[in-house]
Amino acid sequence: MRAFKVIENGAFDIKGGQRRQSSFLVGFAILGLDCERLKRNFDCTRIFHYVMKLVGYVQSFTRDGKRIQGENAYLQPVRQRRNLRVRTGAHVTRVLIKPDTNEAYGVEYMKNGLIYQVYARNEVILSAGSMKSPQILMLSGIGPKDHLQELGIPLIEDLPVGQLMYDHSTALVVTYVLNAGVTIVTPRDLIDPDTYENYLLDGTGPFSVVGTVEALTYVKTNVTDPEYPTWPDIELIFSCASPVTEFGTFLRPLFNIPRETYNVVWKPITGKPAITVLSQLMHPRSVGYIRLRSVNPLDEPRYFTNFLSDPENKDIRAHIAAIREIQRIVSQPALQRYGPKIIDTPIPGCANFTFDTDEYWECALRELTASFWHQQATCKMGPKSDKEAVVDARLRVHGINKLRVVDTGIIPRSISAHLSGPAYMIGEKGADIIKQDWGELPVPNSHLETQSEPHSESDLRPGSKTHSKLQLEPEVKSEAKSDSEPELKSETKSHSGSQLEPELKPHSE
Repeated sequence: MRAFKVIENGAFDIKGGQRRQSSFLVGFAILGLDCERLKRNFDCTRIFHYVMKLVGYVQSFTRDGKRIQGENAYLQPVRQRRNLRVRTGAHVTRVLIKPDTNEAYGVEYMKNGLIYQVYARNEVILSAGSMKSPQILMLSGIGPKDHLQELGIPLIEDLPVGQLMYDHSTALVVTYVLNAGVTIVTPRDLIDPDTYENYLLDGTGPFSVVGTVEALTYVKTNVTDPEYPTWPDIELIFSCASPVTEFGTFLRPLFNIPRETYNVVWKPITGKPAITVLSQLMHPRSVGYIRLRSVNPLDEPRYFTNFLSDPENKDIRAHIAAIREIQRIVSQPALQRYGPKIIDTPIPGCANFTFDTDEYWECALRELTASFWHQQATCKMGPKSDKEAVVDARLRVHGINKLRVVDTGIIPRSISAHLSGPAYMIGEKGADIIKQDWGELPVPNSHLETQSEPHSESDLRPGSKTHSKLQLEPEVKSEAKSDSEPELKSETKSHSGSQLEPELKPHSE
């Protein structure tokens, strides 16, 4: 709760974009609520909670219609700190680990053709994201034994890094053409100088709508697993844009829609007012994984999403249930006045199925389901007895001393939310954990804390007063790495005073 309050009331403003068509909100169509009541998002959220449906405007990290990044909210206010150094244009290649003690002592990175090593006096904190942290760990010798040996990477610790990956599979298969201009982003807006002037000067106008999304609703379908009896398993995203209204310039490349498919389904009716409803699966049964492409840290890893591959076909059935819910919502009088007509041109590859049958939608889903960039669990948090776990409850990598992972990769199971908010809360909570372990912050309810064994006798102990300092040592100008590890130039050194913040390490994102 503390981490949430810090984000809500501190670094960020949480709000939505311009709201011009309140009838676009779909909550009243489900429960018969007056549309105006939905402007008070919190009240309506509480009402819908009890029927497993949540409806409201998009809440986002924005100011004056523009997105606020972590760099704006966290880094800029403290950029003058003496203990903060940021290396731009740097690409982390691996974590430096003593093979005899399994102790992390620094990070290696590339910059301008040179290889550098940064030595940490206390510990290394890896926060490269759910896709890059696994790559760095595996290049460092921490990962699945067979995979690392296959690439000739010396094994330091056999852990299931990247073996598990959940993602919110998202389908763009439902588009409605309207007979009235209910959409907020229209073809005219894209070429109207006033649209750009209003947005650039004061953050208003159609472009201030968060991600072109006018409303979200969370739905519990009849395919929900017993493991999540009361949690919504589908998010429906009502977008005021569509491949019809924006000439295929945004959503088509965003969701990897083949140009042939766009030309057949959406291009013939370009320019008409239309809305798109995305179906997003919150708790997929299909599980993906990550593999290294090579030992070259500049090569992108290979990502295997395995969307819609669960043996019981529950992911497909949940998406189809979501499509039926979309149709039920759009059939309500409040939206029927706009004359919505679903685009029924068959998606290439699915023409042999009758449109609007479950068989047709299954085919369409398999053609047009894509990632929404919500990858989780690639460095799963869990006890050492959990064969899928990479880090423990204090975010320490199992079997490795003085190394933590603090990003969305530690999320153990797929969550019913987008990941920007959780990512910042993980950062806040991780900072608290680190300060607690170094005795710089009291441990609340310490008698209730999860019990975990220390990594070693030299592991972090409450009460230790130390500072993290960096030593930068450029090596020879060469892409090749030395087979021998450089000698650690200085060991952990105690100081008086308090550690304000962990040092920010350059990383590959």
